[in-house]
This record gives sequence, C-alpha cells and structure tokens, in this order.
Amino acid sequence: MFQHHVLFSNGFQGNTDANARCEVSDPLSFGYQYFAGAIVVFLAGMLASFGNSGFDTCCDIVRRRFVFTIEFLSCDETLIWMSNWVSEHPSSANTRNVSVFSSFRSLGLLRSETDKQQQDHILLPTGWIILKHKNRWILITRSSKPKANHRSLAESSNMRLYVLGGSKQFLLDLLEEAREAYETKKNSRTRIYVADEYSYWNLTSSRMSRPLSTVLTWPLDRSGAVLDDCKRFLEAEQWYASRGIPWRRGYLLHGPPGTGKTSLVSALAGALELPIYVVHLSGPKLTDQSFIETLNGSASRCILLLEDIDAAFRQRNSEDVAGGLTFSGLLNALDGVVAQEGRLVFMTTNHLERLDPALVRPGRVDLMVEFHLCTKEMVSAYLRSFYTDISEEEVAEFVEAVPSGALSIAQLQACFLKHAHTPLKALTEIKSVIREMVGH
Repeated sequence: MFQHHVLFSNGFQGNTDANARCEVSDPLSFGYQYFAGAIVVFLAGMLASFGNSGFDTCCDIVRRRFVFTIEFLSCDETLIWMSNWVSEHPSSANTRNVSVFSSFRSLGLLRSETDKQQQDHILLPTGWIILKHKNRWILITRSSKPKANHRSLAESSNMRLYVLGGSKQFLLDLLEEAREAYETKKNSRTRIYVADEYSYWNLTSSRMSRPLSTVLTWPLDRSGAVLDDCKRFLEAEQWYASRGIPWRRGYLLHGPPGTGKTSLVSALAGALELPIYVVHLSGPKLTDQSFIETLNGSASRCILLLEDIDAAFRQRNSEDVAGGLTFSGLLNALDGVVAQEGRLVFMTTNHLERLDPALVRPGRVDLMVEFHLCTKEMVSAYLRSFYTDISEEEVAEFVEAVPSGALSIAQLQACFLKHAHTPLKALTEIKSVIREMVGH
C-alpha cells in the first residue's frame, strides 16, 4: 500500500510534502464521499417514496371527496340493467375496443331480451370507457374472473361506475333509468329459461306475449279467474308476512293432452310480465342439492313451471325415479326451509290420479285447474277468435258438427291453421276427423 502511494505521488510535480499530505488524507476523503453519496441516495429514495405515497394519498382524497363510486356484481340483476344501458349508450357505439358476447350468461348473468327483435349479440367496451350523461362525466370499468364453481365455464363479471361530482341520488336515478329502459323493452315478450345440467339457466326462447283471451278453458272465464288469483298473490307480500304465512302459491293444471295447460302458463306470464323458468325433473345429473340451487337461481319474481310432473314421480316410495332427484327432495325444494318465496309455481299433469297426495296437499298446491276437451261453447268462442269474419250460420254449422268432449283445442287449432282463410274447408276436415273417431 505504501509503495503504491509513493509511486502515485511521484507522478505529480511540486512539493513532496504536499503530495505526502495528500497521500495521508486521501482515504478519508474517499470514505467521506461514499458516505455522503449514500446519504444523498437514501434521502432521494425517501423523497421519491414520500412523493409517490403523497401523490397516491392526494389522489385518494380527491377521489373520495369528489368522485362517487358504485359497483355491480354478476350475482345481482342490476348488472344486467347497467350492461344493457352501457351497450346502448351512444358513446359505446363510438368505442374502438369492444367485447362481444352472444348472451348475458357469458358475463355470469341470466340473459334477457331487450327488444322485440331477436338480439344476436351484445357489445360492451373492453376494460373501461368514459362517457357523459346528464352533464356528468362517468368512468365505467369492467372486470371478470372464472367462477369458483368448477361445474361452469362461465366467468363472473363486475362493473364499476365512477361519477365525477356525482352523488348517491344521481346514481340511484341512473340505476332507475337503466331498469325502466330494460323493463320497457322486454315486457312485450315472454322469456323462457331452461336449466342446464349444471343448474345454470339458459334463455331458450323469447316470444311475443300471448293474449289471455286466446286460451280457452271451461268455464270460459276460468283463465281470467286464475290471472286475478296470481295478481292478488303477487301484491300480498305484506299480508302474508303479517300473518306468519310463507309467501308461496302453487297451481296444478291437469287434464288431457292438448287442452291448453302450457298455453295458459304462457299467457299468464305475458299478462303478469314475468319470465318462465322451466324445470325438467328427469335430468340424469339432477340431485336434491342441485335442484334447490336451480330453483334458487331463478329470478325473484317469475313463474316456475314443472311440466308432466307425474312422469317423474308417482309414489313417494317409488323406485322408478328419473334422475337423481328424490321425492322428498322435490317437496323440500317446493315448501321446505330453503324454498324461495314470491314465485308462482305451476305444475302440469295429464294424469292427476298418479300423483302422490303429499304433492298436491294444500300449501304445495293452492289452486287446481282442470282442463277439458272442447265443449260446444269453447268451439264457438275459438271459431270467432280465429276467423274474425265468419258468419253466424257457419259458426252454428261448426258447433253442430263437433260433439262436446270429442276434440282438444290442439286438434281444432291444427285444422284451422291448415285452412287459415277457408273456414268451410276446415269444417269439412273436422267432420272427416269426427267420422274416423266414431268409426274406431
């Protein structure tokens, strides 16, 4: 070390004492510089860290003070309203980055139609979008992640709205606007959902609502009475609660095939503006637990339809049970502790005598509606509604040709559709059908 310093000092011109003093003080000088540099770096890091933290803190204060935030989750129907609202907003039409979905189910939602024409895709901005609504700037972000349920490949989505200078009332008004827009467009159609093997509901069809007047029952005003009963129930939540009665209503429609049982359910759904959720009890993967999950996954206000229930269960101890659903599992799902309230449950059967009394007891079935083959009054009413310009003489001839209890409404309709503009040809064919029936 000493030799190195001597060689170094000899490289300088001038006083050797001064050079020597430099040699002695040089290690301390370098050490001080390193220490000072470390202090500067440390202080710079502290300032940078404080600056980032301070900036984040300031942004957080500004956001909390001037920005109102609301989140919509896929487990709630409000996300459907807002997704529909965003997809139809003019700003969404101008964005260049969009996600395309064939149904709301891809977002972890139940799909619902939004207009009279079949909607074959949904466009939503990717990531985020900024739009202006009622003089307020709104930042909308979307995110998604796979559902925790391993049985589904669908994703769970959420949406957040950040409103600059917004308020709780502004967001509530926006939510109500989105809901009304959604409801107004969907109410002209009846939506029908069917559960898949994983207990998720899929929209299978969306059709124009059927007028109740086109469904013929006997007596003729019976369908109207059922509608009135449904309305009273849906409006009586507080009445049921005040008396400690579960807010449930069950209907059993029974009668020969083709007499209008399912048609009545469809017409009631249109009149009440409710979706129909069809439950097939014969699914091979349907279990007691998945059946409960399926029913609980339906809309809070809807019609649950269990068709041909006699085909799945005949007696409570029967070994001939389709799928994995048990008879006790069915009963518990309908009116047990886990049963949902506020829904209308309709069951249909062609064979009332095959049903277990436990299934049709009061509390599970509150109103039974019997369907009949056509009476002469029903033939006359259907003729007048189908052929609007038919004469009274032709009506009388039809009524005379069709004996009471001979044909179902479905058989009459088939003949009428075949001769939609020629009622006399329809009459000729009906007479032929009657002769064949009598001949057999």
